Amino acid sequence: MASGAPRPTILLDLFVAFQRSAQAVDRAFAEHGLDVPDFAILSTVGIEEPETVTALARRLGMPPRTALFRVRRLETAGLVIRARSEDDRRAIRLSLSPAGEELRLASGPAFHGLITRIESRLDDPEAVREAIRELGAALEAELP
Repeated sequence: MASGAPRPTILLDLFVAFQRSAQAVDRAFAEHGLDVPDFAILSTVGIEEPETVTALARRLGMPPRTALFRVRRLETAGLVIRARSEDDRRAIRLSLSPAGEELRLASGPAFHGLITRIESRLDDPEAVREAIRELGAALEAELP
């Protein structure tokens, strides 16, 4: 680094890492027509079954409007189902359609292969995950 040049910050490092991770995931999922947010939503809805778009947004750390926009797109594509809750008619529950579950399962090997390759290049993957969780908590503390 040239003398007098500003030091890189954690946020810049995070931005660069996010850009690279998005590119790697996009490449891994290209054959399935998924991008990072769509895969995250299909995986979370398929595995964790969040009750609402708000719960999904909270889990993924994305603004509720963004989550709703993405869920509606996936619903239009026939991959996600939004239906009124039997318990609370005001709530809209999320689930995967059979096509959404099929796509989630079909794209799983690409995701797991990518994770395996990335983790094999890390000295201590669990320490990296812990540092990411710690950074996420620090960033969340900055939000209203």
